[in-house]
Amino acid sequence: MLPRSAHRHMKSPLGVNLASKYDFIGQFGFDGGGPFYRIFLKLEGSVIVSMGFSTISCPWAIAIGSATTALVVGLDCSKALNVNEQQIVEELGGIPRDKRILLMFIRHALHDGLNKALNSSPIMKEAQSES
Repeated sequence: MLPRSAHRHMKSPLGVNLASKYDFIGQFGFDGGGPFYRIFLKLEGSVIVSMGFSTISCPWAIAIGSATTALVVGLDCSKALNVNEQQIVEELGGIPRDKRILLMFIRHALHDGLNKALNSSPIMKEAQSES
């Protein structure tokens, strides 16, 4: 049976409507070449105020992107780097074994965007060194 939390993230996903303005893009995989995630981060200072994403049209891929959005919005970029695959699984109430590869894809896309943010400005570099 589908966990209630996963169903909620599939039915009403967070972050699927891309923000019209974003500060950084992270990506892992390629659109049209199998699984991929492209994330869009909007920041205020070093805090993530919104995250959008695009991915393949698989309900689990969408739920994983939505759960990741729920976990990172409101976090400082350096703290968001610590969001791990187990936290995403817990947010969803479980993930089928054959969909777990998507966790690695979202984590790499998130880290790509966050590393771009953390390496872009003196304020971000300062926030990273304080964590």
